[in-house]
Amino acid sequence: MLLIAQEPSQVTDKLRRLLDSFGIHYRVFYTNFETDVDKATISLASSFIYSSDEDYQGKPLFFNDLSVPLYWELWTLGITTYIFDGQDRRASIIFRENLKDRTVKQVHWFGQGEKVLAIDDYNRYGWRTKQRLQDDEGQALIDIYFNRHQEEVLLHYIQEGHLIDQGSEGRDRIFSGKEELTKAVLTQILKSDEPIICMDSNLIPILQLQHPNRLVYCSASHDGLEHIQNQVSHTLIADYYPQEERRPNLIYLAGAEQEGAKTFTPQAMVMTASENIEGLADLVDAFPNLNFHIAAQTSMGPKLTCLEGKVNVHLYPGIGQEQYQELLRKSSIYLDLNYGSEVSDVTLDAIENEHLLYGLESTVHRPYYKTLPTVYTSYEELEQGFRQLLQQADFYSNALESQKEILKLAERGEILAFLTRLEGEKDDDLHL
Repeated sequence: MLLIAQEPSQVTDKLRRLLDSFGIHYRVFYTNFETDVDKATISLASSFIYSSDEDYQGKPLFFNDLSVPLYWELWTLGITTYIFDGQDRRASIIFRENLKDRTVKQVHWFGQGEKVLAIDDYNRYGWRTKQRLQDDEGQALIDIYFNRHQEEVLLHYIQEGHLIDQGSEGRDRIFSGKEELTKAVLTQILKSDEPIICMDSNLIPILQLQHPNRLVYCSASHDGLEHIQNQVSHTLIADYYPQEERRPNLIYLAGAEQEGAKTFTPQAMVMTASENIEGLADLVDAFPNLNFHIAAQTSMGPKLTCLEGKVNVHLYPGIGQEQYQELLRKSSIYLDLNYGSEVSDVTLDAIENEHLLYGLESTVHRPYYKTLPTVYTSYEELEQGFRQLLQQADFYSNALESQKEILKLAERGEILAFLTRLEGEKDDDLHL
């Protein structure tokens, strides 16, 4: 199965997790020029620079292993790291997401006045994949893509728009722009018997000519589907919609990740953009055997940091995606008690990870949550609900089933059956 999208997103992440949970083999094609990809991923650039399994081996380059010219040296204060030529700063090193590891993501090379004239990109396997050349005004001129042996394999003249594939046999191919290159890469990677789930609407006319019966479109929402549905065999919707808002002939995926085998653990989480979380301090004191994991994408205010000394409180300011997913996996309760806007689609993420959503009618972020059995009108009722959860062995499983039924989440078995038929069928006789 081939997934096609413009770039990674919440929708692609959801589809990948879903297919992984079903054990369905897939590849991903991003119609961008990303070079730092895993083995199951193809991009417009990676299709030229990765040529063997060996290219997908290695680990991120530790900054001290970066090659520099003779007599030049690296200078660091931990995170801030420069390359000196003995007198002047000649480059700045940008680290990858986990800054503590101090592995190289980019090197920004300076010209006069420390203007950035070139940027080198390094991938997760520890080698340079791209160099961008810029003018004195910081305008991109050309992107040069390298293979593992540091041979130039693709040139992208950004202002003119054209690209040159420097073929291994000495025959260059010139592409007039991204669209022409995309068609060429699709011709190279498409398999005749492979079903496609596409999230890039711009490619539907091209793909419809080649895979009309096994082409599925996946959208985050209902928006913009009017001219797409009649060009594909089926349409998937990744976002959650309550029953009364759903449209016919669409397949809704929300909830299909639930495997129904999660065991209750006394771990509760909340993702917040506000330090105001209704009743949190009282819950922490009332339930010392329940661990509270409080996460934010930014720093935290004093109403949260003052709880840091509690043995059952764990704070995660500036949380990254990997740690966020780990919290979702290990928690069983989601607290929808924070004021302010919801962070991304965290409540749905939690529900799809088989969390019981606890909240108050005054705090829950979506109106249809108010009908859930674990959403209450007062703090006193909420506290009693927690006691039931912790004292009654079957409360978690029963309430989880009720939550699933009230929200009309997707039936996992039906989605699996659809995807299995999609992989096996050679015609459009697919029905959910």
